Amino acid sequence: MGKIVNKQLERVPDIIARKFRIWVALVEESGMWEMRKCKGFHDEPLKGKRQGQRSVRLKQGLSAIYVEHKTARSS
Repeated sequence: MGKIVNKQLERVPDIIARKFRIWVALVEESGMWEMRKCKGFHDEPLKGKRQGQRSVRLKQGLSAIYVEHKTARSS
């Protein structure tokens, strides 16, 4: 994770930061498509001004917003 994300995580409750880090680890391990199948995080596309972005619910009323970038896979 980048410096900005780590700084933002310092300002949220520990439980939220922990859940976000778990989500990141699961995405890295299983891949984004598998995580979208996991209903516990409520991954969903956003609309309006945030079209092209997605959110994952960390707690009721708190979401992480991300943009998925396509990258070349190495064999």
